[in-house]
Order: sequence, then structure tokens, then C-alpha cells
Amino acid sequence: MPLRGGELMLRRLLLLLLLGASPAWASDQVIMGGGNMSMTATTTEYLPIMGSENELWGTSEASEEGLVSTGGTLKTLHVWLDAAPDNGAGTQTYTFTLRKNTAGCNVTCNISETATSCEDTSNTCAVVANDAVTMQKTIGAGTPTVTEARWALIFSSTTAKESLLIGTGGSGSNAANRYIPPHGMADPQQTAADNSALLVTTGGTLKNLYIEVQAVPGGTAERVYTLIKNEFTATALTCTITAAITACSDTVNTVAAVAGDFFSIENNPNGTPASGSNRAAVGMTFLADTDGEFLISTDVGSPDNTTTTYGIVQAGKMGATTTEASHWTRALAMSILHIRAHWANPPGVGKQWVYTLRQDSVGGTLDNALDNTLLLCTKSVGDENCNGTSTITIPDDDILTVSIVPTGTPTANITQIGLLGFIAPASGGQAAVIRDAILQGCVCD
Repeated sequence: MPLRGGELMLRRLLLLLLLGASPAWASDQVIMGGGNMSMTATTTEYLPIMGSENELWGTSEASEEGLVSTGGTLKTLHVWLDAAPDNGAGTQTYTFTLRKNTAGCNVTCNISETATSCEDTSNTCAVVANDAVTMQKTIGAGTPTVTEARWALIFSSTTAKESLLIGTGGSGSNAANRYIPPHGMADPQQTAADNSALLVTTGGTLKNLYIEVQAVPGGTAERVYTLIKNEFTATALTCTITAAITACSDTVNTVAAVAGDFFSIENNPNGTPASGSNRAAVGMTFLADTDGEFLISTDVGSPDNTTTTYGIVQAGKMGATTTEASHWTRALAMSILHIRAHWANPPGVGKQWVYTLRQDSVGGTLDNALDNTLLLCTKSVGDENCNGTSTITIPDDDILTVSIVPTGTPTANITQIGLLGFIAPASGGQAAVIRDAILQGCVCD
């Protein structure tokens, strides 16, 4: 008797498992970008797609690029403006386009007149490792109101548990080490590793390091790029751009990470490389131990130790501010499972910092969202981490910030904040597929 379709599917699946192969399920990640940088109303401009920074949009696309480090699809673009484009007579329009390798990549939307948002939920952009990506803003019509833009989009990885870290290093040095965040922009590159660091909030592996600069170092000069762990430890993940090339990669070595670790990419110039090789596009992959998890992080520098300040949720380097609205991040649907903070100096005896995720899905006043307020400990010696665990449901178009509240004038700190994002795998995992195969392979009443 010939096998029924379900029975054939089950036998093939079991054979794959017996041979040591396992099906691959796509993993989704929310990428957030934009922020408190006013656009011009007359020229084409660019920003990195991940994170935020204090600089204006750039007119040179190469200066704003970041790199993809693993294959997948970019999709579901949402863009929000702080003010509508309407600026009097005629029609005024901003157009936002996802770019890949200096060309448009299908995903785009327009915001015109009194509208303040747009989305493209139908088009997609396929990417592979070493693709360069940016967000482009063009003037679709008229001379629109000068305002700020924020966006969010989805990366759907071809390989289970993998998510993107996309960094951009601005002006650097020809003689001294500088540091680049793996997850946003720092312009200029920082003089200390903990000034532009990614804070990890779950167990996983960092891999697939890609670097590209805009000009060759020249002569016998070179730039050595190395992933630095916990400020001082050089890891095995490294690559070198030598005299006559503009890109390097390390897709062989990997680095294990646990919650509380923080990472930066060191740019070490040797032999006085050309100034044009200063800026760098960066890409790296985070392979989570748990499917569906991905990292969201920001480095907020040294927040004020006498008054409440606010940090943006996803940024490579973004100082805290007392004006919360300037540090909004806009999000797409996901869960946030943890909030974590790290600081270089303890707050001092009887003093503390309180870090709280805040959200608002309607508009207006932001509400405290994290059930367990995150208190930083009050020890007087040693570096410290703190961690708050909860499950916060984030809907599409949500506004997010992190409040930083000092008590008792704690010691000033360089602070990294990390969140753990989660989107449940659409397949429900391997167990669900085996279950479904068994059900399809039997006759059930």
C-alpha cells in the first residue's frame, strides 16, 4: 500500500533527525533606529538602520553604512515623524527607503502633508552576509517641515537563533586605539571600550565579524579590528585591513557570551594609516542559546547623578537627557523579558541608581512598564551588574524609553543598558513539527 502524505513526511523527518540533521526555523528580530536628529527639508540624507546618535543625517551614504553578517530578510518597515510634513501651500512629502549596497531595496514608504507615519508591510529586502545597508531620506515633494524621524523594521534570519548587530564607527584616529559599538553609531569613535559597548542580556555566541572602511590604509599601514570583552579582554574574533584593501572578516572564530558581559570593537591603527580609512561599517551575528531572543542595548555615557534622566533604548552611543521626548524609540510588536544595567563605579554606600523601562502605546505621558523596578546595588567596591526580570508586551508603534533615577548622589558612572527582546518562532519549534507530522501520519477520529 502506498504511504499517505503524512506518513511519508514523518518518515523523512525522522530520517533527518537520525542522521543528525535538524530543520532550520527563521528567527525574527526588531531593529529600531532614528532619533533626535533633524532632517533637512531639501537634500537626500542617510543614517544607519540600527540605533541612534547625536549627529545629523549624513549626505555621504558610505559614512552611514552598517554591514549585514548573516542571511535573511528585512521587512515590515514603520516610520514615524515628530511633526507632519505640511508646510503651507502645495504638497510636502518625505520618502524613506531601505538601501542595500547603495541601491534601493524594495522597502519604502512616503509621509505627506498632515500624516506623521507610514509603513511598508508588503515588500521585502533579501540580504546576505557583507551587504551594506542604510536608511535613506529623500524629499518626495515640496519643502516639508524640518523634523525628526524614527523607524522600526523586522529582520527575519534564515538561520534559527541568529540576529544582527549592525554598527557604524565615525571619525577615528591614525595613531591611537578607538572603539566602535557593535549595535549602532558612535561619531566620533570612543577612546574607551566601555564608552560604546553592547550589554548582553542572555546567553549566546558572537560570531561573523565584518568590517569595511572607505579608503585603503596605504603603504605598509593597517587597521586591526578586535572584539573586546568586558573592557579589557581581547577575544579571538578579529580581522585586519592591510595596506591595499578596504574590508576584512572573521567567520571562523566565535566568542561565548553570558548575561552581564559587554562588548566593543577595537580599532587599532598601525603604521599611521590614511585618514580616509578611519570610518568603519561593522556587522556581527548574535546566536542566542534560546530561539526567539535578541539583544537591544544602548550606551548612555554618564547620566546625571542628581536628577532623573532618560536613555534611548537602542543606540551605540547616546548620552542621557532630562528631556524624555527627545529620546523616544519607536518599536514593533515583541516581548521584552529582561532589563539589565552595568556601570564602571559602584554608587556608594546608601546610594543607588534605578533603571526602569517605560512605554506608551497610545501617546501622551509614558507609563512605568517594568513590573520589577530595576535597582542597582549599593556596594561601595567593585564593578556591579543588576538585572530585572519581567515580561512586557510591546505592541506595534509603541514608544519606549529608559528612566535613570539617582538616589543620594551616587558616584557618576559610565553606564550600559541592555534589554532582552523576544519574538516567538513562527513554527513553534521542532517539537511542534514532529507533533504535527505524527498527527498527519495517523487516522484520527
